[in-house]
Amino acid sequence: FSFPDSADQPWHQDGSPLFERGTESLPSYALNVFCGLHHRSELLELGPTEFVVGSHRMETEGAMDEIGTAVSAVLGKGDILLYDYRICHRGTSNLSSSVDASARYDRGESNDDSGVVRKVLYLMYARPWFREHLNFGDKSLFE
Repeated sequence: FSFPDSADQPWHQDGSPLFERGTESLPSYALNVFCGLHHRSELLELGPTEFVVGSHRMETEGAMDEIGTAVSAVLGKGDILLYDYRICHRGTSNLSSSVDASARYDRGESNDDSGVVRKVLYLMYARPWFREHLNFGDKSLFE
């Protein structure tokens, strides 16, 4: 979720490297998947996620310290975005202003863009041996 009037998140990677050195040359071991849930893809005001191009191929410190070219992903309803788990990214500010307006919008009672909570379906696909434990805990939903 990105709530109205929220600030930019700090730049981050979703997990720590597998090894202290050399992970930038490894193939991806996990992919994050975003699915847009809003039917209007033009809403930059809702705070799309920004990604640092090529940061999955940098050492962790380099990716965090040398924020280079960033691109925004603006997803409409049903749009899918796959990205490497190691890529440096952040959610940007949701510039809308009223949570009440979001509820009206969801019920179809408002056509204005103010106060919309940005929602995204988030999934992670990983190699069978990889266990994500930092963001979601140790227990799998499927075990």
